[in-house]
Amino acid sequence: MSIIRQTTSALAPARSFAANPLAPELLAKGIIVRSPNWLGDAVMTLPALKALRNLLPQQAPLTVIAPPQVTDLYRLYPGVDHIITIDRAHAKWSARSVARLQRLGSCVGVLFSNSLRDAWQMRWAGIKYLYGRSARCRGFLMKRTFKFPQWQPGMLNESHHTNEYLSIVQAMGAVRPEPLMPQLNSPLSMGQLSLKMQSFCQHPKLLLMAPGAAYGAAKRWASSNFNAVAAEYIRQGGIVAVLGSNSERRIGDEVISQLPLNRAFNLSGETTFSDLYNLIKSAQGCVANDSGIMHLAAALGLPGVAVFGPTDYRATGPVAENWLVVFDKEPCAPCFKRVCPSGSCNCMKKLQPQEVLQAMQQLHLL
Repeated sequence: MSIIRQTTSALAPARSFAANPLAPELLAKGIIVRSPNWLGDAVMTLPALKALRNLLPQQAPLTVIAPPQVTDLYRLYPGVDHIITIDRAHAKWSARSVARLQRLGSCVGVLFSNSLRDAWQMRWAGIKYLYGRSARCRGFLMKRTFKFPQWQPGMLNESHHTNEYLSIVQAMGAVRPEPLMPQLNSPLSMGQLSLKMQSFCQHPKLLLMAPGAAYGAAKRWASSNFNAVAAEYIRQGGIVAVLGSNSERRIGDEVISQLPLNRAFNLSGETTFSDLYNLIKSAQGCVANDSGIMHLAAALGLPGVAVFGPTDYRATGPVAENWLVVFDKEPCAPCFKRVCPSGSCNCMKKLQPQEVLQAMQQLHLL
C-alpha cells in the first residue's frame, strides 16, 4: 500500500507539441471551448481555460459550451464570459445553441471532448479553426489535432489529463499558468442557503465523504470502510456529511449506518451545486473515491484523501497540493473497467480504513 502526495508541480507530464500561436485577428474574436461531459474531467480543464483566458485580449470573449451537469462548475470561474448549455451530452445541439455560437462570431474552437459530432457541430456553427485531441477520425474537420499515448491495461499512465489539456492550448500559443488552478467563486452567499445547509457549514469540524462513483461500481471503496473512517472521525469530535447523487442515496445510508444520528448525515440527492460549493469551502477535509466531488473539492482548496483502484491516479488524480492518494498496485490495475473483470475487486479490497486514517493524520485532519 502506498500513500502518495501528488502536487500540481509533480503531475505526470504530457507530450508537448510545437507552438503555432494564433494570429491576433483570430484571438480578437474570442475562443469557443467544448467541455468534457463529466464533472471530474471538466475540473481538469480549468488550468487550460485559465491559460486561454490569459492568451486572449481583455475584451475577447472566452465561451464554454457544455451539458447541464457541468455548467455550474464553469460559472464559478469568472474568466469564462459566456456559457452555452446544450440539452444533453450525446445529442445534436439545438438550433438555439448554434445560433448563439454564430452570433458570437468566434472562429477558433477547442474540443476537450472526443466527439466527432461535436466537431461537426462546431463547423456547422461557423467555427472554422478547431483544435483538440486526435479521436473518432475527426481530423479532416480540424485545424490541428494532438495524439497522446493510449493507456495500457495494468500500467500507470504517462500523463495527467490536466497536462494533456494544457498541452493542446500551449500548442496554440498559451502559457502554462501559475498557480495552476484558477480562483473559483460562488455568487451565492452563505445566508442564501437553507438553514439545514447553514448548520453544516458552520460546524467547526465537518468531514465530507464521497463514497459513490458515477462511472461504475468497480472504483467504489466499500461503504463499510467509509463507515469505519467516519466512526473514528466522530469519536474524535467531528461530524460527517455524505455527498452524492439521489441514485447514490442507498450508498450514503450504508456509510452512516449505526453511527450517531446527530453526528452522521446522508445528504445524497439533497444538495444543489451552491450547497456543494459552500459545504466544501466550510469543511475541514474530504474522503472520496475517484469522482467529480473529489476533483471539485481539490480545486476549491479543501484537503483530502482519495482512494484509487481500477482507475489511474497518474492520469486523473486530484489537482491539489493538499491531497493524498491511497493506492495499492495490482497486476491488472488500472483496468478502467466499470465492473471488475475477475469479480475480486482486489485493488479496492486491499485498501483498509486504517490506511486512509493514516493519510488523514498526515494531513492533520485527525
